[in-house]
Amino acid sequence: MKTDKRPLPLTALRAFEAVSRHAHIKETANELNVTPSAISHLIKRLEDDLGVKLVQKTGRNIKLTDKGNKLAPVLQEAFQTLAKAVNKTRDKANNYTLTISLRPYFSAKWLAPRLNHFWSENPNVQLHLHHSNETIDFNTQSVDLAIEWSKGDRIDVNYHKLIPGVLVPIFSPNMPGAEKIHQPNDLLSHTLLMEVGIDSWSEWFRAVGGKSETSTNSLFGR
Repeated sequence: MKTDKRPLPLTALRAFEAVSRHAHIKETANELNVTPSAISHLIKRLEDDLGVKLVQKTGRNIKLTDKGNKLAPVLQEAFQTLAKAVNKTRDKANNYTLTISLRPYFSAKWLAPRLNHFWSENPNVQLHLHHSNETIDFNTQSVDLAIEWSKGDRIDVNYHKLIPGVLVPIFSPNMPGAEKIHQPNDLLSHTLLMEVGIDSWSEWFRAVGGKSETSTNSLFGR
């Protein structure tokens, strides 16, 4: 059996597939954004190429022949399959994942209320949140950006100031001995907790004229 190696007349096949659904030249032309005359020429070209009659005109309407009725559902299924494959590929190409590392508390109180607005502006972004209290190493961790307290002094990182922040010590007024805390050095008799590292306490004491950095480092066993 000899194989026909002629290329498929895809444009003409697409025109016939649309005609088979609309049964109307003008509506088909509107869908394909061409003139009604162009549709008629494409159908005639396809009939000449196949050597069979596919449509019969009845005024402005179109009626399929027996051959046309057999070919139409095959083409409709084929073009639907092509459209699904193209749309699926297009969706994958237009979507991307953004992984953000940030503190759990900041995520819940600041980021979460803003996510609806972000997704409405960026519907193709798949957002992954990485909750951590540690400084991110972008060379070894699969994170695109991090929201964290920083002085902006890492030379291998691009910084953007999101919100200003002031580092201050806090304690409960119900804490035993709270009434005796009147100056920075009074805190040294209590257990100091930290979120962003020991250096933050050293810097704070130095900034407010408290104990020297050496004394503060000794407090933490450094």
